[in-house]
Amino acid sequence: MLRKLFSRKPRLDSEDPAIRVAALADLGDGEQATFARVFRDDAHREVRLKALERLNRPDIVFEGLDDDDVGAEALVRLLEVIDDDTPDTIRDHPAVQRAALAAAETADAALAIVPRITEPLTFAAALAENPRATVRLAVVEATWEPAALAELEKTARRRDKSVHRVARERLAALRAASHRRNEEDTQTETILATALALEDDDPHYEARRDAIERDWADHLVAMEETDGELARFNVVTRDLNAIRGRFPARRQSVQVRQLEVDFGALLTRTEALLADVVGSLDPGNEERISVDETKRAVDELAERWNAGADVKPPGEE
Repeated sequence: MLRKLFSRKPRLDSEDPAIRVAALADLGDGEQATFARVFRDDAHREVRLKALERLNRPDIVFEGLDDDDVGAEALVRLLEVIDDDTPDTIRDHPAVQRAALAAAETADAALAIVPRITEPLTFAAALAENPRATVRLAVVEATWEPAALAELEKTARRRDKSVHRVARERLAALRAASHRRNEEDTQTETILATALALEDDDPHYEARRDAIERDWADHLVAMEETDGELARFNVVTRDLNAIRGRFPARRQSVQVRQLEVDFGALLTRTEALLADVVGSLDPGNEERISVDETKRAVDELAERWNAGADVKPPGEE
């Protein structure tokens, strides 16, 4: 009888919390429903913590995060039992994200968590809580989001020199590139205005146009480099193709009409005109050629000769 009395198993309905704790210890891992009930309903904190220790269901553990008595312990346990099948509603909870980053033991583990943290303040605070300097440095070196860098710079000031230095330098680079981009936008309008103002009949058109085009090409390269630097900070790049399309087209080269001039025929006509003029001076010749007619004929011959000579000078006849 005494043997049976002393070998009686502890009961979960015992009024003694220590007995209820012992009863939980005797249960197998498959008694998750029992652990969940005790975790939710037992009035004694130590009993609830023992049930929490045996729970492996993230959804049940998650219920305890807002509990003042066991919230901190529930968060620690949740990080232990969370897995790939855990719903995003649990994995993306700010408290879970912060605790996961703060507890990350390797850079890879931390970097896998970071993309899920959308609030810069939560991100910076969680990273500051991580006790591993190598993890903190690896995370900040992989960070380019301006809002996150700003929070890291503030949080790490006077607390973490390495993190603070990286965040400060990147924010300075962002400001410099943004200022350079504004200057480039102004320069874009200046170069375009200069190109548009160049008149087609400018005697130095070709040289001036060449200089403008060189400046424009160098300017586009600089803009592309600046946008590449800003893209790392998730800044939207400019539409360089649209900007290129605004540059005015070069004037069309004047095509000189190729004249086929028969210089031999012009010489023959000239000689004939000269003979007519000389003949008209003979007192016995009644046909007279007026001065105006002679001048018009000479001017016409000279114009045709010069036009042909400008294109292709006559060879020696």
